Amino acid sequence: MNNEMNVDEFKERLKSASDLSAFAQDVLLNGTAKHVSLEQIDLISKRVASSFSIPHDDLRVIIVGSAKLGFSISEKFHEGVVVKTRYRDYVPFESDVDVAIVSERLFLLLWKELSAYAYRHEGFPHHFRKVGSYIVGGWFRIDCINRVGLIRCEKWVDIFRQLSRDKLLGKRRIRGALYYSLDLLNQYQQRALRNCISGV
Repeated sequence: MNNEMNVDEFKERLKSASDLSAFAQDVLLNGTAKHVSLEQIDLISKRVASSFSIPHDDLRVIIVGSAKLGFSISEKFHEGVVVKTRYRDYVPFESDVDVAIVSERLFLLLWKELSAYAYRHEGFPHHFRKVGSYIVGGWFRIDCINRVGLIRCEKWVDIFRQLSRDKLLGKRRIRGALYYSLDLLNQYQQRALRNCISGV
């Protein structure tokens, strides 16, 4: 992928795309990231793998969002109101670096911890309800839940706190989402592409 693709070029290429899955793979999930180097991606990968004592090749790190393309393809809402528009530029030291960690092994490790916690408590914990809608899609954001009593989930959040303070990564806020498979990450990205096409 050409990392210098601008917004107009992206729109034109998306307009002529006949296969959204292939487009998502080629444009959003392959190639290098505009604002994160290969060395930095490797550092994130090694740090996450070693923290959970899993082989380095059992996970894949993919930069997504504006740090990947140089602009965001998703709107951001607050209480139903758009607070950040689609196609806004990546702003150094202001924009987050969004990281997709793809690992079946790590996903199952953290999911089992969540599941065991839920079964130990009467009823489904209220603060887990949002997680359910994520897991249906094969991913979740661990930093969005109450992690009291969840050792592995708290470790995940600590790792990304440390990465965000790392000079080698530019001391930028790095946020991680965990995906069960590359196919499910692709499906999630296709949803964003459909929203671009429909203007939703």
